[in-house]
Amino acid sequence: MIRGSDSSGFTLVELLVATTLLALLSVILFGGLRFGARAWESGGDSIERTGEIEAVQELLRRTLVEAVAPEHSGTTSQTAFAGASSQVAFYAPMPRHVGLGGFGRYALWLDQTGQLLLGWEPRRPERKLGIPVAGEPAAILQNLQGLRISYYGAGEPGEAPAWQAEWESNALPLLIRIDVAFADADARRWPELIIAPRLARIVGG
Repeated sequence: MIRGSDSSGFTLVELLVATTLLALLSVILFGGLRFGARAWESGGDSIERTGEIEAVQELLRRTLVEAVAPEHSGTTSQTAFAGASSQVAFYAPMPRHVGLGGFGRYALWLDQTGQLLLGWEPRRPERKLGIPVAGEPAAILQNLQGLRISYYGAGEPGEAPAWQAEWESNALPLLIRIDVAFADADARRWPELIIAPRLARIVGG
């Protein structure tokens, strides 16, 4: 009597089906990994951009809140605060890490390459407010398309305070608002930044 053979292997069709399913599963898993990696990178970039904006706004807030209107020696009256829509120049205490006392001349402006620059130098009575000429300004933000600064206060004695595009006076504005514009494709966002100088009066310098 001939005994029937007991086949325990796989047929060619079964192998093809298993191979196809394995390939499809690999594609799905690889696609999920790529999506996860892109999501991780995108999230990391977003956090980095948010941190950059927060750091810049905190620097501007710390600097402008200390703006002062120092008394000038001599008979020539000088402007203590000069602001336009595209730049602002003012006096403030010298940075602590410099180790020098007194006031410095500061300026914030947007250059032609789209860099937001902050420059400063020691105050000299013979120099009027403007962009500092000593030292290299710091590029605190890059790839900008616009800068708009406005000032809240009374332009003339007796006038009601209002937002103004320019401010040139020996007195400080009550509020300073700074807005920057990014390109349409730039994912960065600039939250509203309004700064109130602590001293809106003339102090001894």
